Amino acid sequence: MAKHLRILLFAAGDSGLGALRALCQAGHTVVECFTSSAIGISAPALVDACRELGIPCVQDAVPPDDISNRPGNRPDLLLCVGYRRLIPSSFLSMPRLAAVNLHPAPLPAYRGSQVIRWGLINQAPAWEVTAHLMTDSFNEGAVLLTQPMAIRSNDNAYDRSQQCTQAIIECAIRVVDRIATDHPNFTLPNAPASSRGPACFYGPDLPFNGNIDWTQPASRIAAFVRAMDFGHTTCDGGYAHLGPPAQAALSSRTIGIFRARPGGVMSAYPPGTITRCDQHVWVQTAQGHLAIEKIVAPDERGRVEDHDAANYFHRHGFAVGMSFDLMHRWPEMVERVLVRAA
Repeated sequence: MAKHLRILLFAAGDSGLGALRALCQAGHTVVECFTSSAIGISAPALVDACRELGIPCVQDAVPPDDISNRPGNRPDLLLCVGYRRLIPSSFLSMPRLAAVNLHPAPLPAYRGSQVIRWGLINQAPAWEVTAHLMTDSFNEGAVLLTQPMAIRSNDNAYDRSQQCTQAIIECAIRVVDRIATDHPNFTLPNAPASSRGPACFYGPDLPFNGNIDWTQPASRIAAFVRAMDFGHTTCDGGYAHLGPPAQAALSSRTIGIFRARPGGVMSAYPPGTITRCDQHVWVQTAQGHLAIEKIVAPDERGRVEDHDAANYFHRHGFAVGMSFDLMHRWPEMVERVLVRAA
């Protein structure tokens, strides 16, 4: 019979809230929870859940290095779910069994931040979330468990994030149950994540600062548009943008593009040039056209709203032969914007 573990939880976002509830439902004891309102919009709900469950909760405070005043005995496990602040190394050595982090991407190929967006940009054919041991280096500890996900070709960043949230909650329960089942004979693996293949670390900045490079192939630009689209349809049929979409400049106007697809054949026009502007909007790229469907742009009164691309371009006199600004260029290879893991 599996042992119920005492867990020190660092949590934030929907995944942290879901993991908190799932751990308690599974019979484990969360002895204390650290969270931050600066990470996602679920902190109030997580704080309320802790209060409801009678769990001490520390919000918006970086834990001190001195752990001598932590309540109770040492926990069996430290679990980090959605919490992206640096946890002092003294806490990593505090649990009896292990300190485990849930990462929303395959390791070691996608270490660091913005990994969901980069997976979309790179058009990764498969995806998984990873439970790994925590070390002083981000996402470098040995992999304990992975949770594969079914992904769709038209996922945007919000869709993929929601899928990862559910997979992380499931993976968290699986890894905790496995450690509990193996207890007291659980032993820590010592092979770093990098032993599983090439390691890359992605920084916290938006990929390419959110700007489109029209000299890229249409398929990659379309993937970038989906990666920058952190939005969803609302219950009233509108669209909620939870972050800025991919940006491009045309005739001194900054336009956000959040629905586009590759299509059409090559033309004699250079990249960035509008080649069709009737009921459809096509823009030439380095390989094929980008068919633009939905944009965010200022209307005639200067209010920034969502628009059908064809209607907006017609109203503002955009025509075949006009060009988007080509000032933004991406590095030739994705690796140039990565910091290679040691």
